[in-house]
Amino acid sequence: MKKARWMSRSAGSNKGFSLIEVSLALTIMALVFAASFRLINAYRMQADVSRQAHNISMLATSIKNNAKLIMDASAAACTNITSAYADDGWGWRHSSCINTSPFPVYRIAPYNTLTYNIDTANFSSTVNSLISNVAQYCKYTGQSATTVTFDCSVLGISAVQYKTSANPTANTVQNTVNIFTTPHNSSTSADFLNFLDFPSAVYIQYNTYISSSGQTVAHNDMINATSDAGDDAYKLDMTDLYLDRVKKTRDNMMTLDAALRGYAAGVMTSEFENVPPNGLSSQDCFFVPWIWQVLASSQANSLTLCNNSTTCSSIVTGNQWATSPQAGSFAKAWLLVTQNLMLSNQVYAADAFGNPLRIVPIANNCTGDVSGCASSNGLPPNPQGSYLSAMVSASYSPRPPYASLIVSPLCLSNATYPDFCRWSVVYPN
Repeated sequence: MKKARWMSRSAGSNKGFSLIEVSLALTIMALVFAASFRLINAYRMQADVSRQAHNISMLATSIKNNAKLIMDASAAACTNITSAYADDGWGWRHSSCINTSPFPVYRIAPYNTLTYNIDTANFSSTVNSLISNVAQYCKYTGQSATTVTFDCSVLGISAVQYKTSANPTANTVQNTVNIFTTPHNSSTSADFLNFLDFPSAVYIQYNTYISSSGQTVAHNDMINATSDAGDDAYKLDMTDLYLDRVKKTRDNMMTLDAALRGYAAGVMTSEFENVPPNGLSSQDCFFVPWIWQVLASSQANSLTLCNNSTTCSSIVTGNQWATSPQAGSFAKAWLLVTQNLMLSNQVYAADAFGNPLRIVPIANNCTGDVSGCASSNGLPPNPQGSYLSAMVSASYSPRPPYASLIVSPLCLSNATYPDFCRWSVVYPN
C-alpha cells in the first residue's frame, strides 16, 4: 500500500510544472532577454556613433580631395591669358574662375548647408566629381551657375572651420570663416589664394545623440582637437596638400626657367649665323637681351616675334624694365610670359595654387622686391647693327648676363615669402 501511494504521487507529478517552477523559468528568461536587449541596444548605439564618426571623417577627406581637384582644374580653366593683360587677368581673376574657391563654406542656419562656390559651367567635370565625393555623406540639394549645395543635417554638424594663422579663434559654433571669398575682382591681393595662410587642417564640429540616456555629446573643441579626446572636433591634417601644391609650383617655375633660357639660347644661336650686314656681329649678339622677343606690355604686341635682324616691331614702346610704380600697383603693365613662348602649355602661366605668374626682367643678381630689382634707365635699344655701340650711346644698363624674375603677385615685396614663389632666371648670353 505504501509503495502504491508513492507511485501514485510520482505519476501525478509528471502531469506538469508547478506555478512556482513556471514563474522561476519565466524570470530567468526575462533576465536573459533583458541582458540581450541591453547588449543589442548598446551595440546598435555604438554602431550609430561609429558610423557618424566615420562619415564625418570621410566628409573631411572629401573636402580635402575636392580642394585639390578644383586647384588642378583651375590650371586648365583659368590660365588662358585674357585681354586684361595688365591686371593679372588669368588665374583666379580670369572670367571663368572669378566665382570659384577650392574650399566650401558651411552655414548652420537655416538648413545646415555645405556650399561650394564654383563656376559650374567652366568646372563641369569637377562639379560632377565633387558631387560624387560629398553626396555619400551629405545630401546633394542642387546647383546654380556659381554654387553647389549639400544638406549635412543628418550628420549633426554644428560647424566647419579651417585651421589658419588667424582661425579658429574660439571653440564656438559658427558659420565657416570663408578663407577665400568670391568673386575675385577687387584688384587686390585678396584675389589670390594666399599660400602664407593656406589651411593646415579642417575641423568639423558635430553633436552625437546618445539614445540610451537622451543626452547629446558635443564634439566642439577645435583649438585642441586631437584624436584621443571625446569632446574634440574632428580634425583632418591638410599639410600634405600644401606640400603637393608647393612641389607643383616649383615644377612650373623650373619649366618656365628652361623655356625662357632655351628660347634665348635658340634665337642668339640663329643670330650668330645671320652675319652682317643683315645680322648683328657676334659681339653685338652677346649684348642683346633676346628674351624681349617674347615679352611685351600688351597681349597684342606679344603675338608677333622679331622676324628680321635690324628691327623688332613686336617690342612696344614703354618701360621694358619694371619700375617702382609698376611694382607698387596691380593695375600697371607687367612684362609677362606670352602665348608665343607658352604655345599650348598655358598651365604654366599660373602656380599650383591657381595664382598668376609674372615674368619681370630684372637687373643682375637682384634680390628683394621687384622695385628694388628694376633698372631706371628706361627702354633698352632695339636689336640693330652695332648694338653694343647703341647701348653705350644710350648709357643703358644693366649689362649681361641678363636675368628675369618669375614671381607670384603675393611675393613682390620684401615681406616674408616662401622660397618657392620667386625664381630667378639667368639667360645664357
